[in-house]
Amino acid sequence: MKNTKWAAAARSRLPEIQLVRALLIIAVIMIHATSFATLQMKDSSLYPVYHFLNVSMAFATPAFVFLSGFVLFYSYCTRPINGALISSFYRKRMTFVIIPYVFFSVIYFILYYNAYTPTMPAEETFRSFLIKLATGKAYTHLYYVFIMAQMYVLFPVLLLLFRRFSGLIKWAVPAALVVQLGFFIWNEEALHITNLMSWAPSYATPYMLGAVLGIYYPRLRGWLHISREHAAPRRIAGWLTGLAAWLCCLTAMLVILYDSRMNGAVYSPLMLNVLKMLYSVTSSLMLLLIAPFLYRLLPGKGLRALDSIAALSFGIYLLHPLLLYFYRKFPAEGGVSWHYHAWYAVGFGLALGGTWLIVAAAARYLPGASLLFGELPRKQARSVVRG
Repeated sequence: MKNTKWAAAARSRLPEIQLVRALLIIAVIMIHATSFATLQMKDSSLYPVYHFLNVSMAFATPAFVFLSGFVLFYSYCTRPINGALISSFYRKRMTFVIIPYVFFSVIYFILYYNAYTPTMPAEETFRSFLIKLATGKAYTHLYYVFIMAQMYVLFPVLLLLFRRFSGLIKWAVPAALVVQLGFFIWNEEALHITNLMSWAPSYATPYMLGAVLGIYYPRLRGWLHISREHAAPRRIAGWLTGLAAWLCCLTAMLVILYDSRMNGAVYSPLMLNVLKMLYSVTSSLMLLLIAPFLYRLLPGKGLRALDSIAALSFGIYLLHPLLLYFYRKFPAEGGVSWHYHAWYAVGFGLALGGTWLIVAAAARYLPGASLLFGELPRKQARSVVRG
């Protein structure tokens, strides 16, 4: 690409983006930790709380896709594109994403096989594993890696297009919106894909929005930051508009899914997919807006803890369902309501804190831990283990 303003901008480390990453992995764990409660606690007076915690975090996976697009294009858009860069890109993804993914796919498939299909013939079992491995279905949360693998294939192509034809950047988000809506409509009318949200077109809008913001972020960073010195009338109006849009989407999500869960109401899958897309996009933008504000507000210890969670987030993501799987073998008993509430709270704490400590300890003491849990910065992990 020719000498454009965004290509010439400095690409420094963004601590607020690490904060967004930490908040997203916490949101993922909250969804998984409350999933059983949304089914089992319908008679509880605290059910609306479980419903809110579960539904309000539904942005997590699309927002992770948004963040991935942001980080990739922020990091690579100013680098010279050549064979060495592309080779390095895919080598890192193979080492720090695909190998850990395969390792945990084997573990989760073995658990599932022993629990549900122990009599399946060996040949059928192996074929089933290969299909699940290739499509991110070895366990419920692994579909995210399958999505990202698709995005990794597209990334160099999109980067080359944007570098050669910079005018395409301003059309990237509208084009992605058309692709995503078209894919939803096509599926509604003809495809009828059961695992629709495992395919890249279902995340085209958050991914390309992240990409465009990543490219222009050095120029947009000051405008996006919520602070007193940036509080010009137009900016305040923009921030309030974004907040209002997010609140509207959140309210619609809460009301519609509550009606579906409690009353058995049936809504159009197309409408639900579009609503979830709007909620995930507005949530991603709100996270990007509030992260710098939170970064200034939080104390140093809190920031260091969240920074460590962010640095270890992929390992936490891969591991936490394993701890929940075994934890749920010991459900709350006794018929006392607070026992159940405490049981769910401990499950969340174990899924987050337990996996955090395990991955941090592996980063410090286990040679080759990055092949199991993804790229692990040793200095941050060591500080967590020491407390």
